[in-house]
Amino acid sequence: MDYLDLYEIVAKYYPIGISDNNPSYLDFSGYRNLRSLCEKKGEQGGDDTWKSFLVAFKSKSPRILSTEIISQRYHPCFSASFQISFEKTETITYTRELQTHVSLLGPAFTIFGVETVTINQLEATLNPLIIISPISAYEEYFISARQFIGDYYPKYQFVPFMMLENRVPGLRVNGADNEQQQDSSFFQALFTYENITNFPTEGDFFYV
Repeated sequence: MDYLDLYEIVAKYYPIGISDNNPSYLDFSGYRNLRSLCEKKGEQGGDDTWKSFLVAFKSKSPRILSTEIISQRYHPCFSASFQISFEKTETITYTRELQTHVSLLGPAFTIFGVETVTINQLEATLNPLIIISPISAYEEYFISARQFIGDYYPKYQFVPFMMLENRVPGLRVNGADNEQQQDSSFFQALFTYENITNFPTEGDFFYV
């Protein structure tokens, strides 16, 4: 899936070139369809395919410590976090998790790891490190998750981080966590509002 493929999906649901503060933004027919998809997802709590994937992947990966649904009702996706390690000392808490995201807007999914460090005394979490390819502790889970999503969503394509981080000129995703006047990314349009493209990364940038 290349830039134009993703752009066509995004342009179908977002009024590119219109600020999300403009009343016409919410009146855009594609955006109304997006909200309808999100509302339907929220009412159902996910579709049967998504639920089956979660059960199957967790069953195949017994060393996963916990599973958490991380997509909000207004996110145009199904998203989950699988914690693969947790370490706590007197000073810091260090976690590794694998995130999977399946879009409602088009046949696209993505996977990446997230490492976070929390300073316990301050209850402050540093910016996460995004693992963009199957390396080190993430390799087994990354490859397995990609295979399982491919099995349960055979028409969907994996979208690598190198594509997701692209900011689309004129794209404003309502609710996205961006700096003022910052265009939104493909990730924010297709999945969650988190501004992951601002975080440091590790792994093979050209992994596809």
